[in-house]
Amino acid sequence: MFFDILRPMKTIMTFLSCLSFSLLAQSEPFFTESGEAFSFKDQEDIAFDPRGKFSTNSVLIVRDQTILYERYANGYDKEKPHRLWSMTKSLSSLLIGMRLKDLDLTPERPISADLPSLSSNFKDQITVRHLLHMSSGLNWNEFYERNPFQSDVIEMLYLSKDMGKFVASKESIAAPGTRFHYSSGETNLLMDWFKKTFKNDFQAHDLYPQKRLFDPLEVKDATWEQDASGTFVGSSYAYMSPRSLAKIGLLVLNEGKWPLKESEEQSQLVDPLYLKDSFKLAPSVCQTNLSNLMKDSSYGQHWWLNKACPGKKKPFDKVSKDIILAYGHHGQTLVLFPKHNVVAIRFGADKEGTFSRYKWITAISKELNND
Repeated sequence: MFFDILRPMKTIMTFLSCLSFSLLAQSEPFFTESGEAFSFKDQEDIAFDPRGKFSTNSVLIVRDQTILYERYANGYDKEKPHRLWSMTKSLSSLLIGMRLKDLDLTPERPISADLPSLSSNFKDQITVRHLLHMSSGLNWNEFYERNPFQSDVIEMLYLSKDMGKFVASKESIAAPGTRFHYSSGETNLLMDWFKKTFKNDFQAHDLYPQKRLFDPLEVKDATWEQDASGTFVGSSYAYMSPRSLAKIGLLVLNEGKWPLKESEEQSQLVDPLYLKDSFKLAPSVCQTNLSNLMKDSSYGQHWWLNKACPGKKKPFDKVSKDIILAYGHHGQTLVLFPKHNVVAIRFGADKEGTFSRYKWITAISKELNND
C-alpha cells in the first residue's frame, strides 16, 4: 500500500529474546496432529474458493493442543507471521485487563486522570470502559481506502507521529456510553492511556507485552509496532503466526490461565472477571441506531460477539450465541467456540470484501456440532 511508505513508526517491537531462547533446550511441540475424523471440507471450499475475488493465506483450527485442520497458501506456512490488522484490538484488550489488575483499578477509571490533554467537553466522564466499548462519543471517521481523504484512521495510522494525541484532539458528538461507534482511534487512545500508567518507566512499558503475555505462552514470533511517540499501535499493527494466535485464543477459552493443563502449575495471566465482562454485550450497541452494514453488530470489550440486542437477530443466526470473535481488515478472522474448546483462524487478503465470514464460521460450527 502507498501509505505504508509514509508511516512514521518509532520502531518495530519484535518479541524475540534471542539469548534466552537460544539457551532453552528444544521443547516438545505445543500442537500435535489430530487423529479425529474431521474433514472441514465445507469451510475449505469457502476459504480457498478459486473463483473468489479474495485469497486465503492460511486456515488453522485447533482443539486444545490438537490441530484439527491446517492449510497454507501463497507462500505462507505455520511459522510465518501475518498482520492481524484490527484483531490487534483484542490483544490490546487483554493488555488493558492485565494492567488494570496490576494497578488495582477498574474499567470505570476516568482516562483524564492519566491523560489530561483530552479536548472533549466530556473529558472527565470518559472511562476506560467507554473506550473498550467503543462508546466514548468522540467524533471519528473510520473510512479506509475507498475514502482516504476524509479518513481519520488513515491520517492517524499513516501520518500521525503521536496517535494518542491525535485522537485526544477530537471533540465529542455524543455523551460517553450513549453511542456505539467503531473507532480505531479509541483503541490507540486506550493504548496511550496504557503507556501513561507507566509514568516514565519506558522499558517496563515496552517489554510488557513480551514479559506478561507472549513469554508465558512461548510465543516467539510476535511483532507489535509502536508509533513515533512509543505508543503501541493497538488498533492495527501486531503480527503473529496462526499457531501463535491460536495460543491467545486458547488462553481466553481457559479463562486467562496458562498452561492449559491443570496438572501443571498454572498462572492467572488475565483476570477471569475482566474476561467475563469482555464478552458481555456493550449497552451502547443496543442504544445506537446502526447503519444497515452494522445493524446486527454485537460487541463487547474489544471483542465481537454473537449476542442479539432486543428485537434484533444474532450476526450468525445458525451458530451458538457464546462464540467470541476478533476481526481484521481484509477478512482476518479469529473465532472461539467455547462449547467445543476450539479456535479457528483465517488469514488472507480481501480488498473487495467478498470473503463470507458468515458462511465460513457457519460451516465450521456445523461440522463441530456433528462431532
